[in-house]
Amino acid sequence: MALSLTLSLLIAILPGCSAPKRVYRQPPRSTGEAEQPPARDDNATQIQIVPEHEVLSDPYQSKGMQAASLAMAQIGQPYQYGGNSPSGFDCSGLVMYVYGLLDVPLPRTAEEQAARGRSVSLAEAAPGDLLFFRIDGRRVSHVGIFAGDDVFVHAPSSGSSVQSESVTNGWWRERLVDVRRIVP
Repeated sequence: MALSLTLSLLIAILPGCSAPKRVYRQPPRSTGEAEQPPARDDNATQIQIVPEHEVLSDPYQSKGMQAASLAMAQIGQPYQYGGNSPSGFDCSGLVMYVYGLLDVPLPRTAEEQAARGRSVSLAEAAPGDLLFFRIDGRRVSHVGIFAGDDVFVHAPSSGSSVQSESVTNGWWRERLVDVRRIVP
């Protein structure tokens, strides 16, 4: 009986001993214009926005998870061609900004960023990995930050804002050309 009670107490206490896990949720996305890519999958509608200073000081998050969290924190910020700050982002500016906060310098364009890190398969993708797409032509022209659970964060186009999408959505999946790991 005493052994059974001791085991029950240990089982109840042990989960509290593990490192805390942060759950990030995002606010609902406003409706976009009809000519934008298909709306994102609702798998990521439950992500808490955490202030940058909390993400950067969380000792339980890997650099990749921090990158994903910082990207999620930018959801709703406006798109601005050439933008690389919370006042406005384009796709590569968002990536450059997020990784800059983590002291990982990246070049300015999606095409240049696609030459960094090492390639991994989509099945191996981890939070913080970069997803590269060919939207219009033969070269890489778009980038997003993988957040986990088939969701990525990006600044899609003029007239929109930073948002999350499902990489399994057919429109995005058929344009995906590479997944690159920037941080271990």
